[in-house]
Amino acid sequence: MEGGQYLLYDFDGNAAITDKKYNVIEVIGVEGAFYLSETSSLVSFSCELEVGEAPEVVVRYVTCENPEKVSL
Repeated sequence: MEGGQYLLYDFDGNAAITDKKYNVIEVIGVEGAFYLSETSSLVSFSCELEVGEAPEVVVRYVTCENPEKVSL
């Protein structure tokens, strides 16, 4: 992934890299499963990669209505 790109994960378990207008650049494979309820909660993902190091990944899950239990 490059700056300005997004990782899009849908409710069917598919993932793709998109541009800022959500045009698909590449469909990518998914390992495991992550289940999200269909609410107005927000999920954001960011990743920083330094050459020769493991990536630093941040996932934010913001509940907008009632609290929800999150499990991986």
